[in-house]
Formats: sequence, structure tokens, C-alpha cells
Amino acid sequence: MLKILAFFVFLLVAHGCRHKGNVYSNGETWDENNAFRMRCDIDSNGGWKTAVVGCLVNGNLVKVGEKKTIGDIVHHCDRQSNGQISIRHTKSATAACVDADGKRHSVGDKWVQRTHFEMLCEPEGNTKFVGCVAEGQHLGPNSSRTIHGVQHHCDSKVDGTFRYYTGPKQ
Repeated sequence: MLKILAFFVFLLVAHGCRHKGNVYSNGETWDENNAFRMRCDIDSNGGWKTAVVGCLVNGNLVKVGEKKTIGDIVHHCDRQSNGQISIRHTKSATAACVDADGKRHSVGDKWVQRTHFEMLCEPEGNTKFVGCVAEGQHLGPNSSRTIHGVQHHCDSKVDGTFRYYTGPKQ
């Protein structure tokens, strides 16, 4: 009887989670495809199961059901209704904006881009066109003003494009 018990203990110890030719013991973790952290566990009926415990972002662990901000990006490690684990990335509310010259601006900052375009940094790194600048004066979107005898125009279109020009209305 003792020999039979020893044999079953040997079987329990000798086995574990098998994954891609490797055997992992209870509680042991490993990284899969540089994307997920896996763990081997003994389930309630004495069998072995492999579980995803988190997502990997540049070597940083984001546990399933949690999120972690790294730089300007929020990384979410989600469990879907079908049990599948996925990682998604969103910009943080405080993400900086980057102008056409590569300069970073904080949320709430305004700057003039390409000599005439006034921009505003909004949450999540979104850059908003707020008007034009002509000879140091602000022109709102879709407005015109005569400055020193020259007609200045600031146009903003529904497709998100904008332009500044001088002379007669085009």
C-alpha cells in the first residue's frame, strides 16, 4: 500500500503543465511570445492548468483586469466575455501633443505652428486648431480681418483642414 501511495505522489510531482515542449511546476510562470505572462496551477480536482496572469508591455507586467500607464500610453489587459485575454492601448488624459516640428506640448498649452496656425493641446494628446495669427493678432477660424491695409483670412473646413492666406476671399 505504501508503495502504491509513493507511486501516486511520484506521478503528481513528476507531472506539471506541458506547454511547447516544456514542463512547468505549480506556481511557475513564463513569458509567452513577449506578450503574455503564463502560470501553471493545480486545479481543484488535482489536474494541471495553464492560465494567463497578465499582459507584457516592453517587459512590464500588466495584470489581467488592470491597467498601467507607461509614458503617455495607458495599457489595459482585459479578459473578454469568452475568456480570451487581450491588450489594448489608449493615450493617457495627460498625454503630450507633438507639433509639426516634433516639439512636445502639455495639455492646455497653445502654440503657433508654421508661422500662422494657433494650436491647443487637449487631453489624450489631441491637437486642436483654434485660429490663425496674422501680424501678432488672433483671427478665429473662418474669419477675416484687415490689418495694415491687407486682408487676412483664416479658414477651417469640416474635414479638419485649415489655411491662412492674404488677399481677396477665395
